Amino acid sequence: MKLVVPEPESAELSYRFPGVSLDSEDIQILWDAIWATLEPPPEGWKRTGINHSISGTWAEGESLNTPMVKDFLKSTLVGQILTSLRINLVGYYQPADGEPWALAYKRTVSVSVTRSEPVSINLSGEREWIASVKGSIDPLFTRKSRNVVVESIRFLAPRYFGPLVLATLVALLFTDWATALGLVALMALFAGMPVGFWYSETFYRNVVVLHGTPHLEPLYIRVAETIVLGLILALFAARLLFLVHL
Repeated sequence: MKLVVPEPESAELSYRFPGVSLDSEDIQILWDAIWATLEPPPEGWKRTGINHSISGTWAEGESLNTPMVKDFLKSTLVGQILTSLRINLVGYYQPADGEPWALAYKRTVSVSVTRSEPVSINLSGEREWIASVKGSIDPLFTRKSRNVVVESIRFLAPRYFGPLVLATLVALLFTDWATALGLVALMALFAGMPVGFWYSETFYRNVVVLHGTPHLEPLYIRVAETIVLGLILALFAARLLFLVHL
């Protein structure tokens, strides 16, 4: 008479991480860490198979779905940012002395990284195993969390602060310091609305890129943006000055 091996008590856990920045090396590390957690099997059970896949979509509309990470990382879209990345691994297990057709028990790991949402992680398996998986992958996401403050400054400097400074200097050609600063403060208030919207919209934004860092706008484009926006604000300031002196 065969001893019936009880099925492990299964649990589920879903949780999120804020914005992260990942490259091809991080994707490989994440894949290996998840794969390693599928062993050893539950006590009295044996692993009979693994269902695995990794898929991604790029901003250009191209997509790739492959069972192995090494094939995914060979993508020719060098330096292009992904809009989505999904990793799914499922380990199947049966009683060590069970028949080949016996019902299987499974462990599941699903990781979803999209541009506009927090990183989504879904785990299914024994409670102890779930804790082990978290201990393996959470440090990577913690280490790769984006520095939102630094990135915000890099974005806002040419598009917000630069134009305001330029508008202040132009306004000083027509009025005194107090009036110029007052006008610029008023413009900063109105300009802060779209900036605040951008900040809240992109707080959780993830950056996933293969083979290095994403391509950035050339410096001359960012300088041109600063000048154009500054001149627009300066014209707005001049119009306000004209109305003030009427």
